[in-house]
Amino acid sequence: MYPSISCCQSDFDYSKAIADKEHLIKGLRKQKYHDVLSGLDNFDLIEASVSFISSKILRIDNGDAGSVFPTMTEAMKLVATSFNQYVNKLTCCLE
Repeated sequence: MYPSISCCQSDFDYSKAIADKEHLIKGLRKQKYHDVLSGLDNFDLIEASVSFISSKILRIDNGDAGSVFPTMTEAMKLVATSFNQYVNKLTCCLE
């Protein structure tokens, strides 16, 4: 399971063991994502890298183009502060 570790090994390579562990976790995580998503309809998995531009903004790069989005916390703040109607007066919520 861990190629860098063998029984009674005297020249243990710690950095290789960490790399093996990271490789194993990445493979298991990818398989789990595919197992879960394969049971869902109308869903596409997009692999991308994500980085913080600031504490409020994320940059998502999927290789073709990069996009900038608010973090979930910032998006919730934007929604909460922009919502100024009473829920019982909204047409979507009338019974």
